[in-house]
Amino acid sequence: MLAEVFGVLYELCVELKIPVEAVLAGTWKSSLHIKGRTRPEQKKSAREWVLNNYNIKTVQDAADAICIGAHILRQSINNWDDE
Repeated sequence: MLAEVFGVLYELCVELKIPVEAVLAGTWKSSLHIKGRTRPEQKKSAREWVLNNYNIKTVQDAADAICIGAHILRQSINNWDDE
């Protein structure tokens, strides 16, 4: 069901000419050095990363969203520096 919702939102963004990018979990976790062999370990590591970097104690899904946003910002800044 989540994939279907993503597909609808993606198509809507394309139709409205809103820039959209899908970021694989492995990509943002690698760039932020989120560690853990298992998913629960990685989830805990993401919460700890948010706490250490933003001093925000958060629930799991919010931590993932913050990490994805941080990855996108870092990527944008790096791309801007390269220009």
